[in-house]
Amino acid sequence: MLHGGRLAQEGPRALSYRDANLHDAVLRLALDYIYESWRDAALIRRCCEGGCRRIFFPRRKNQLFCDHACANKAASRVYREKHLGERRDRERQRYERKMKARHGPGVKVTRRAKQRETRTGP
Repeated sequence: MLHGGRLAQEGPRALSYRDANLHDAVLRLALDYIYESWRDAALIRRCCEGGCRRIFFPRRKNQLFCDHACANKAASRVYREKHLGERRDRERQRYERKMKARHGPGVKVTRRAKQRETRTGP
C-alpha cells in the first residue's frame, strides 16, 4: 500500500519491483532501507516459527511471529513439550478405561514388552 502523503521531495520514495517474486522484492526493500536508514531496517523481521521463517514488518515492537497462526503453533508446541508426561498418563488411563469397558472390569491391562532390535547386515 502506498501512502502518497508520506512522500516528500527528499524523503521516502515509491518503489516497484515487478521483475522479482515477493520474497526477492522484500529483500530488496530491506536493503534499500538499510542503505537509507538503519532505524527503518530494524523494523524488518523474520518469523521465529521454525517451519515458517517468513520475512515481515512487525505491527508491534515485540512481535516475534508473522501472524497469529505461527504464534499459536509455537505456543502449542511449547505446551505439549512441557506437559508431555501428563498427556501420556491421561492417554494411558483413557486406554485402560476403554479396554475394561470392552472386555469387562476384571481384565488386567498391561504394557507390551519392548521388542529387541535385531540388526541385519555387516
